Amino acid sequence: SRCRCHPWGNLQSRMTSVLVTRPAGQDQSILSALERRGFTAISQPALVIDVLPLPPSLHQQLDALEENDLVIVVSANAVRALRDSGSPLPASATWLAVGQATARALAAEGLLAEVPDMGVNSEALLALPATQQMAGRRAVILAGEGGRDLLDVTLAERGAEVQSVALYRRTCDAGFAWPNTHVDVVMVTSYEGWECIVNKVPPAIVVLAGSERIAARIRQQYQGDVRAARSPLDEDMFAALESLS
Repeated sequence: SRCRCHPWGNLQSRMTSVLVTRPAGQDQSILSALERRGFTAISQPALVIDVLPLPPSLHQQLDALEENDLVIVVSANAVRALRDSGSPLPASATWLAVGQATARALAAEGLLAEVPDMGVNSEALLALPATQQMAGRRAVILAGEGGRDLLDVTLAERGAEVQSVALYRRTCDAGFAWPNTHVDVVMVTSYEGWECIVNKVPPAIVVLAGSERIAARIRQQYQGDVRAARSPLDEDMFAALESLS
């Protein structure tokens, strides 16, 4: 683990030692922001993200999409995997992002995506006007391996021709170990990450989950204090963290 400790030490009036479990390479912004706010930030990734080979037909399928068709991107990991593959990103289709972090990653690639105002989940995306009248339209869902079945099923029920493409696989980081240093709070931004560390979290630790949905599932397995942020975005995680202080 990497400890990025604040030079002034802990402020005794609040919880200040935070374990970040995001995958390597995706933790820099939150680690730096924690330091700026006077927290001791410790990085110990719970998950490894492995990019999967793209189906040979994906390039043609994306190129064939028209303005009325949808490309739904469920995570920033999917954007990174698509970018790294060198696959063209068709601007002609309508792009939807499950959350703001995904929309920002797409914007960095020159694509503007519609994103729900509230909620970072499939239900919020399925409430968007763009996903309602789907008869005769195509939808390509770019996701991780084994997720978002609700999107596939619901869009198909609404009449869409749906293809779901797994761009990456999440596996537990074999190098994860609970830090030897003091920890007040562990940030968990996905349930898959929690499954990788559930047997290693001491009972006195506060678990700060990236959504109420993640928190509800964690509470079924962990008897300690579990709190929920509005979303896994840095600003929402910080707002929830400050509320603990």
